[in-house]
Amino acid sequence: TLADGSTVFLNRQTSMEYAYHAGDNRLTVDLVGEAYFDISHDEDKVFIVEAEGTLIKDIGTAFNVQAYPDSSTVEVFVEEGEVVFYTEESPGITLKANARGVYHKDTKMFTLGEDTSNITSYKSKVFTFNNQSLKAVVRKLNQVYKTRIEIGENLKDCRITVSFYDESVDEIAEIIAETLGLSLSRSQNSITLTGDGCRGAEVQ
Repeated sequence: TLADGSTVFLNRQTSMEYAYHAGDNRLTVDLVGEAYFDISHDEDKVFIVEAEGTLIKDIGTAFNVQAYPDSSTVEVFVEEGEVVFYTEESPGITLKANARGVYHKDTKMFTLGEDTSNITSYKSKVFTFNNQSLKAVVRKLNQVYKTRIEIGENLKDCRITVSFYDESVDEIAEIIAETLGLSLSRSQNSITLTGDGCRGAEVQ
C-alpha cells in the first residue's frame, strides 16, 4: 500500500521504487518486472509508472504492467478506467477497460494486443485455458508458481481446455496429468509430466 492509499500487487522477480514529488504533486513508480496497480485517484495528483523506457499515466484506474528487462515488449492491461501508455519520444496510445497495449522495444512501436486471458492470474490464481498447447499452459504456470512444471518435447503440442481456481501447483499438475493421461513425478523444486503422448481428443 502506497502513501496515497493506492495498492500494488507484485509478481515474482519484481521490484519497484516510488517517490512523491511535492512541487508538482506527482507520484512516480519505477518498476522492474510485473505488477498490478489499483490507484486511489486524485484529480489534483499525477500518478506515473516508469517501466523499461515507457511511461504509464493513470487516469483513475486499475491496471497491470509487465516490463521484464529480458523481454522484447512492455505490456499494459487495463482492468478498469483508463491510462495513457507512451514514451518521451512518442505520444503512445490511450487504453480503456479490458484493453491491452504492447510496446515493442526494438521498433519502438505501440500496438493493441488481442489476447487478454490470464494476464492477472499471478494475482488472482484463476486460470482459464481454452484449447491451449501444453507448452503455453506450462509457461504461464511457471511464471506464477515457484515450483516449476517440466514436460518433454513430445508433450508440448498437446492441447488442453481447463480452468483452475486458486489451486496449488501440485493440484494443478495432478489435474493436467489426469486429463491428458500422463505420469507425474516430483523433486524438491519441480514437477515432471511424462507420457507417450496425449489422449486422442486432446491432440491436434
